[in-house]
Amino acid sequence: MSVSTTPAAGTASDSTTSHSASSLWVPPNERPSTPTEAEEARARKRTLNTSNETAIGYDQETDFYRPSSISYNKREHYKKLDQHNRDNYWKNRDDVEVGQDCDRQLKLKTTLGIASQLGLSDFHTQVVVGRLFEIDGRRFGQRTEAVAFCLCAIVLNEDAENRYENEKVYHPSRSDSNNAHEFIRVRDQLVDSFGSITESRLHSVYAKLTQGDPPQRADDETRQFVTANSTVQRHPSFTPNHSLPRPTGEN
Repeated sequence: MSVSTTPAAGTASDSTTSHSASSLWVPPNERPSTPTEAEEARARKRTLNTSNETAIGYDQETDFYRPSSISYNKREHYKKLDQHNRDNYWKNRDDVEVGQDCDRQLKLKTTLGIASQLGLSDFHTQVVVGRLFEIDGRRFGQRTEAVAFCLCAIVLNEDAENRYENEKVYHPSRSDSNNAHEFIRVRDQLVDSFGSITESRLHSVYAKLTQGDPPQRADDETRQFVTANSTVQRHPSFTPNHSLPRPTGEN
């Protein structure tokens, strides 16, 4: 289907109309036969706009389609297409074309929000952020929310046990009555908000982070991003007491 536009009476014709370089619309007779590099980049760029509510319906049975009749691989493929259509697939993984800065900002804000809900100090929060960005999310394959939640528990547990010789603040295998209520509340919020996050999944992620060897990433841009967004010093310099200035008259 083609659409043509006829200039209204009293307006300049196509031959005399000037089009700015930033214009998104170009008359059909002036369009190149192949897309320009800028047009290709604009078409492929992911955005933070998630208002698209159109669903493919890969999991809905109709008179002509039955989800149970297709293979698992095809079902997963349609699921991924549906997520791409909603422009939210890139939120969960790193193997899609999304600006790295957008991906880092989303992970950072997600982690800061969860840490704040759990009542972590600035220092503990920064430790969690540092560990999160050391993990290769694409190969680890878990939601950022689940990883951030478990890292918050791990960092606090380490401090409680190693520094204060107290029991763990939270462990997914313990009953709710033996865990800090802040963690129970945030855990329930995550489970209610994300279908892929369950209590058993959190238990699995926690175990992989503490007992396994999660895949690591090491690139200078990520390190610089973490450093630039740090609110506390990870390794403050030590100044001996005797070198500090003293009030006048003090020996």
